[in-house]
Amino acid sequence: MLVDTGAFCNCVSSKFFKKWLHRTTSLSPRNDSESFSTANNSNRDVLGSIRIAVKLGGCVIPAKFFVVNVRV
Repeated sequence: MLVDTGAFCNCVSSKFFKKWLHRTTSLSPRNDSESFSTANNSNRDVLGSIRIAVKLGGCVIPAKFFVVNVRV
């Protein structure tokens, strides 16, 4: 897992969401104002967002993650 404390948001790929998370959390619809671009200025398609609990050092923190399509 990579943690970027200066990141604008938390993201997971749609592939990861479909494989590991779709049974345990629901995908909230995309808000029209949610559009992201990468460091090289390419656009990312936001499918929606999810809320999941992240455990760090014994502390559980609820966090919002955006589900994005990733082109390889």
